[in-house]
Amino acid sequence: MNSVLFPIKDNILFFTFMYLLGAICIIFEPLAWYGSRLWSLLELFIDTYFLCLFISLFPKKVKGVVKAFLYIILYVVAIIDMTCYVRLGMGILPIYYQTFVQSNLNETTEMLETYLSTSIILSPLLLILVLLLLHIIVACKKKNISFSFKTAYSRPIKIVATALLLCSLVLSYGNKKYFFYRVICQTSELDFQEKYDMTPATGFYIPIYRLAYSISEYNSLKHVTKTLRKTLNKHTVDSCQYTCPDIVLIIGESYNRSHSQLYGYPLPTTPYQNTLYKTGKLVPFTNVITSWNMTCESFEDMFSLYAVGDKGNWYDYPFFTTMFRQAGYNVFFLSNQFVMNPSESFSAFIEDIFINDKEISELQFSHRNENIHPYDMGLLDDYQKMKKLSSAHNLWIFHTMGLHAKFSERYPSEWKKFTLADYHRPDLSEEQLEELTDYDNAILYNDYFLNAIINAFKDKETVLVFLSDHGERIFDNSTEFGRNLSWNANDIKQQFEIPFWLYFTDAYCEKHPDIVETAIGVSNKRYMTDILSHTLINLAGIRSKYYQPQYDILNPAYHEKRKRIIRNQRDFDTI
Repeated sequence: MNSVLFPIKDNILFFTFMYLLGAICIIFEPLAWYGSRLWSLLELFIDTYFLCLFISLFPKKVKGVVKAFLYIILYVVAIIDMTCYVRLGMGILPIYYQTFVQSNLNETTEMLETYLSTSIILSPLLLILVLLLLHIIVACKKKNISFSFKTAYSRPIKIVATALLLCSLVLSYGNKKYFFYRVICQTSELDFQEKYDMTPATGFYIPIYRLAYSISEYNSLKHVTKTLRKTLNKHTVDSCQYTCPDIVLIIGESYNRSHSQLYGYPLPTTPYQNTLYKTGKLVPFTNVITSWNMTCESFEDMFSLYAVGDKGNWYDYPFFTTMFRQAGYNVFFLSNQFVMNPSESFSAFIEDIFINDKEISELQFSHRNENIHPYDMGLLDDYQKMKKLSSAHNLWIFHTMGLHAKFSERYPSEWKKFTLADYHRPDLSEEQLEELTDYDNAILYNDYFLNAIINAFKDKETVLVFLSDHGERIFDNSTEFGRNLSWNANDIKQQFEIPFWLYFTDAYCEKHPDIVETAIGVSNKRYMTDILSHTLINLAGIRSKYYQPQYDILNPAYHEKRKRIIRNQRDFDTI
């Protein structure tokens, strides 16, 4: 037993204070990417033990230097992490590290002056500072304090410590395996989690791990950015017939198809779409899914001519946006989530580099809006201001806030039509029913917005395409809402089945009745949005070696039997 606990005995001061430091972060940062605090405290025990074991490998003269280095790193990172949590609601994230690396000394100094207020100091950060002070005092009086292992630990305490060590080793093994695999091998955390069926989603439960993860992600980002810039700078268009002067792509957010009246929902959530459907000009597709239940990953697959299963990565292939620009189209991107002006919006996801990197953005878009709006109708105002910049050939991309939680903030109060009385769900609490009503009211408002966009183009020769980036769990056959990483069939259905329709204006119908007829004929075929780009460039008449007719649902060569692999892991149709 003594030999097992020797690393702790040999580094008792280090073990005690570093464990307390990690425990403070675990207890007072409940949203920092981990699940059970008990699990995390056990994992912290084994991590601190192994760190002590590592220190014990050094000669006595070197141990002091190693400990001093670790003290500085661990305390500084914990202070920064707690400051981020108190000030921004989350510990160290890749976006914070990226911002720090790309800032100069003046910007960093100004940021520190802004963040280090009295309220920050008088937060749980104070506990770390007090611990640091206590550590310094104890270290200075170390010679006068007995750290005898025998006197500090009785036999019962030794037994408990050994039991904790063994228990922690067993319980934390998966997370440690995950952590090193993820950071060293640059493997997608979601991929790895699903392969090993692990929870929580990440093992970054203390500040130093969050920093390591952020550095790993930043290095990965640099590689993706460099490759993507080269890819998008290549000339990829052979010719263009301009078969559609105006193409409009509307990308919704978190839209569960089962809550659309157009797709059979019993409540009248989409009155405008239902009316347009009866005209024969709106063609809803009934068997469409997204490849991801996350916005950035869904966008990556959607924008790239890469299809899941192709060789290479999504950033090795051109984007339909750059191809439209090369073909001579004006490409407008009007988003209520991604804007270039950092004073108006802040994203915690570095994955949106393919949208918000300045050089990559300029390769894709001719014009962008600069501000986000309280509600999506603000994008129509952006359109009214920008349409004077349009030319003979235009691609308009509207990216909405849609049904992104918090649902009650996605629509004006006067649009609250559905109430608790409209639902018979005794299995749901009143709070859950409120979430459900807010979601359906947000769909109703979204329907109004979609109709407004259609009206803005009704006199033009235009094809409008609507789809959502992903769905959302919203109490369908369950008492749960919100996205997760489960492979449960009901969860998957809600998060991956999405609405998808084409709307053809009168002018377009007159010139291209064959396309309209084809769309109606294939509207029940299986489809996944990772291949959307092939249909879009064909609608424009763009010719390129990257166009694959088997990925274009409007082409007779379309391959409907292609496997629809979601999250790069499993076949949707087998779940």
